[in-house]
Amino acid sequence: MSIVSPENLGVLAQEAPLVALARAEGEQSWLRSPLVFTRVRFRVLELVKGPKLDEVVVEVPGGALADKSLVVPGAPRFRRG
Repeated sequence: MSIVSPENLGVLAQEAPLVALARAEGEQSWLRSPLVFTRVRFRVLELVKGPKLDEVVVEVPGGALADKSLVVPGAPRFRRG
């Protein structure tokens, strides 16, 4: 596994269209042949920057299905809560 931290969180936040404190609420994985992807739904707890949203959905490569799983080095993984 590889983790790459941003060099400057301030610059990253300035360039981002949305900055929020959020809690992972659920996820759904699916097959986009031949790869597995996962959508993670977040409840926005505190908005720092961007449009007022109650929920944000993030799509990431990797995930698990009943008969297939995929781990992508460097891709974020989230846990509910």
